[in-house]
Amino acid sequence: MGNRIVCFIIMLMGVLILIGCSEEDTETVVEDQVDINAPLSLENLSGMFYGFRDDFGGDECGGICWDIYTFLDGNKVVIGPPANGGPEMIDCLIDQCQEYTINNGQLTISGVDALPIEIVNETLSINHVKLSRVEPVPDGTVFNNQYKNISYSGLIGVTGAASSKTRYLSLNADGTFEIDGVSIGSVGGSSGTSTSGSFTEDTVFGTYKVEKNTIVLTSNNGTVENRLFFLHDGDVTDIQLGEKNYYVDDE
Repeated sequence: MGNRIVCFIIMLMGVLILIGCSEEDTETVVEDQVDINAPLSLENLSGMFYGFRDDFGGDECGGICWDIYTFLDGNKVVIGPPANGGPEMIDCLIDQCQEYTINNGQLTISGVDALPIEIVNETLSINHVKLSRVEPVPDGTVFNNQYKNISYSGLIGVTGAASSKTRYLSLNADGTFEIDGVSIGSVGGSSGTSTSGSFTEDTVFGTYKVEKNTIVLTSNNGTVENRLFFLHDGDVTDIQLGEKNYYVDDE
């Protein structure tokens, strides 16, 4: 009987060890793999970078495309906004963490896509787009502005099917928000013509919280969305929400 108990205890300890190892192996949140203070070097890229390029005709991104790259340890990169907020929320079980190499001025992603990459005057450039580093929103930053985002498809006055859309977002100092022109489920999504179904005349109200580069939007009906959020050049009147740029119109 004593031997059976000893064997059972040994087996139980083995199972617990295996479970612990399994949990460690599947840990994929990469907050500690993003170093915003890392020196800019093609040999050791780290952190999230963003830049814009023109989308003439608005067919791809509604006028302006925002290219976003997050470089992680182990030569991995996430392209575009993370699924659950800022770079600190990247989870390689959810986000597409792709392997990359850099050789002879070419960034090769997953062995397929090859894009020109270089550092010019301390600025990263990928595919001829100049990129800036995303910085965490400073603690205690107060937002109390109405922002707007404008997108278009077609060439207004030239093509018959041309159209434009304006979205408004209010972030108030008391932690409440108001957004119209887009449903909360697509508030940070692509503004191209393929998502025109998400455009709405309804206004959504709720509360928000910003931490690092993640904004949590909680609507009054209980819908919760985590989105990428950062300031352009540290300016609270010029913000990025997912793939959309919202700004304060002084006119």
